[in-house]
Amino acid sequence: MTSDKKKLFLPLFLGFIMIASVFGAIFYGFNDSSGKGQVIDYKGQRFSAISGYWKTRISNQEFNFAYNPTQVETLEINAFPIEEFNSGNKIYVSYDPNENMVKGLLEVQNNLLPLFSRTIIRACPEDVSGCENLPLKTCDDAIDGNKVLLIELTNASKTEYSNGCYAIRGQDNEIAMTVDRIAFSLLGLTE
Repeated sequence: MTSDKKKLFLPLFLGFIMIASVFGAIFYGFNDSSGKGQVIDYKGQRFSAISGYWKTRISNQEFNFAYNPTQVETLEINAFPIEEFNSGNKIYVSYDPNENMVKGLLEVQNNLLPLFSRTIIRACPEDVSGCENLPLKTCDDAIDGNKVLLIELTNASKTEYSNGCYAIRGQDNEIAMTVDRIAFSLLGLTE
């Protein structure tokens, strides 16, 4: 190679790499740790990882889960009494809006509430800022056909059911995992 060709080779090679990278990103996206593009089959149900969520369609309804069934199938939960909740008058979803439970509450909204067939009312477990115009509901208020879904941020992760009240407790990620586990169970994918 002559000296001029050697000088021209490096800029052209780098230009080619940059242009190829742009086209690769456009056509194939950015591969990140969220498993984008990954597909799993779980008991005949297909889950696709898209934009950080596991998407699937069940009975003509699309669900977007933070976790796929294999990630939560071993979580111990109390069975969720969906028939009892759907036979009640109202379902109160009670949580403190000042607690950092964004991921957990998003999973409740996207994957659990669509399974209820009764009126759903947002509530608070105690009178705090943000609850001025909301009813105050705890497990003690699950009476006369009214059901309570209580979501609390705590150090210990657990679920409890008693007398018309189902409580989900834990850290934000644990709440999200638990809600997805409950939804998978109600949809017949896990036991």
